[in-house]
Amino acid sequence: MQQLCETDHCSLRYDTATGIVYHWFSGEHTKEEAEKILAFLSEILKKYDRPLLALIDAREATMVQAQARKLYADFMKSDNLDRAAFLVSGVVMRVVVNMVFSVSGKKDKMRMFKDKKEALRWLKS
Repeated sequence: MQQLCETDHCSLRYDTATGIVYHWFSGEHTKEEAEKILAFLSEILKKYDRPLLALIDAREATMVQAQARKLYADFMKSDNLDRAAFLVSGVVMRVVVNMVFSVSGKKDKMRMFKDKKEALRWLKS
C-alpha cells in the first residue's frame, strides 16, 4: 500500500494490487484539502494509467465545503473514476454524498455503505 498524503484529519493511500484508493477524513473538509487530494490522484492516474476505484470513509466527517464538493463532483464526472464506495454514518454526510452523486451524473457507479467489508466487496466485483 502506497502512502500518499496524511494530515491530522485526512489520509490517502493507494493499493497498487487492487487499484483501490483509500481516502479517510474527519471534521470539515476544505477546498484546499480537496485540491491536495486531487493532485495526488492525478499523480496516480499518470503513473498507473487506469481508472480508479475509491473507498471514501466519511464516517467521522462533519461537512465538506461547497467548493470542495464541486471539485470532487467534477473529478467524478470524468472517466478517471471507475467506481466509488462511500462509508457514511450521519444524516448530514448522507445528504452531501447524495448531492455529489446527483451532480456527477454517475449514480450507478457510486454507492453508500455502513460496512467497510460490504463496500470493498462491491468495489472488487
